[in-house]
Amino acid sequence: MWTNNYKIRIDIDAIAGAFIGVAIFFLSYWLLRSYTSGDQAAYLKAYNLVEGLDLAWAHYLYERTISGRDAVHFLITWAYSSLGADKTAVMAIFNAGIAAYLFLLLRRWGLGIGSVMVIVLTNYYIWVVFLAAERLKFAVLFLILSMLHTDRTKWFIFFATLAAVSHVSILIIYAGIWLVAFAEFIKKTDRFAKINNALLFSVVVFVAVLLVTWPGVNPKLPTYYRELSIDSFVELFPALLLLAIAMRQYGHYWSLFLAFLPIMTGILMFGPSRLNMFAVFVFFFYSTKGSRGMNSALAILSAYLLWKTSLFLSNVLEYGHGFP
Repeated sequence: MWTNNYKIRIDIDAIAGAFIGVAIFFLSYWLLRSYTSGDQAAYLKAYNLVEGLDLAWAHYLYERTISGRDAVHFLITWAYSSLGADKTAVMAIFNAGIAAYLFLLLRRWGLGIGSVMVIVLTNYYIWVVFLAAERLKFAVLFLILSMLHTDRTKWFIFFATLAAVSHVSILIIYAGIWLVAFAEFIKKTDRFAKINNALLFSVVVFVAVLLVTWPGVNPKLPTYYRELSIDSFVELFPALLLLAIAMRQYGHYWSLFLAFLPIMTGILMFGPSRLNMFAVFVFFFYSTKGSRGMNSALAILSAYLLWKTSLFLSNVLEYGHGFP
């Protein structure tokens, strides 16, 4: 009986996930048709420039149009433009995939269907990924897929590597994951000598990907890096607040601190742009895992992010991008 009920629940989740994916496809397709300014102007230009070109020449023009060396975004841009596919439809399809897989991930963590739909449909940072952060989009997709395969080490490493190659900044989240995993391993074994092979391989992959992608990040460092100041610590407040709330409500003090540590370090070095998004992602992980519905902290944060989403989407429709 339990097995039958489990199968029925999986079917319901699959149907609901497909439904929310289709809904996000049409919503994001409609909004992306209006999102033609800001970073999207460069993405559209690159998409049209590389159409039908050989790989080397396409890559040269891509890099001259878009700063950074995000291999996955380039390959998708080149492949789909060469096939003559509509860029808006292509990105809307990937948005649908993110929404569907995120739905399944949150359901796996135990959150109720209604709560999951609220998070996926109204979360400000998810909509930023859908519409504005095009290169980060693929890293988030592979991040979600890796989290769906935490019980299968090879697949987890495969998707985590793709996420890091898609956008190197996602390594900040994986750094937190590895710190937590390593701390748990040390806690269980109480011996540094017996390092798990999978964990060791993960560290090797982390270093290898960082070395490969570093040339794409290095030119940007003078732009993003800033000296520490009072403002640096003021900008750290939202992440610290999320950390404090998570510790107060969910315990796991050491794990939470380690998960947030790379994010907070990044905020001090480079500012809160995008990194506050990662702090919210980690907060949602600890807030939703094992929860059947919205608790007070999650509800308040979701309401605040809904307000930010409404402003963001209205800017898209009025100005052609989300950050006028």
